[in-house]
Amino acid sequence: MKIYNRQGVEIHDITVADSSCRYRSIMNDDSLTLNFSLPSAIEIPQFSFCVYEGARYMLWRPSEFKKNHSRDFEYTVTMHGWREHLKMVKYKDMSATPFRAKFSLTAKPVDMMQNLAACLNNHDSVGGWSVGDCLDAPEKVMSFNHESCLEALGRFAQEWETEYEFEGKKIH
Repeated sequence: MKIYNRQGVEIHDITVADSSCRYRSIMNDDSLTLNFSLPSAIEIPQFSFCVYEGARYMLWRPSEFKKNHSRDFEYTVTMHGWREHLKMVKYKDMSATPFRAKFSLTAKPVDMMQNLAACLNNHDSVGGWSVGDCLDAPEKVMSFNHESCLEALGRFAQEWETEYEFEGKKIH
């Protein structure tokens, strides 16, 4: 498994143990857990990533390792998909200047989702966030008070009794 730094430069090529796994479900975690042992300590910087089955998994939090012996280091590295990024971004009213984190919005699901994508693109220097397939339903009034984008997305799903799924940076 090749691990790249934030800039996309390969920093490690490791052989993972059979206990490594990928966990993916709708409206829940999308993670890749890598278990491996090395004879020396290595550093895997935060925001390093790897590509598995065409999906990008990023290290959002520092990894853990266990030193068994001076030449035996066990690593458990859990990388997550783009869903994890939504925990770090506040859902804001992107139509107001300055952006408001406490506001009410009357809109259809697609409009709420477009505002969500705008929040994410505003926070992500690379951008690329977009809305995929979206439910066509009547407008609803929702109030927000300093919620993360993931909390807001969960409320959308609950309010319109539907589910969401990530395909890279596209949210369906």
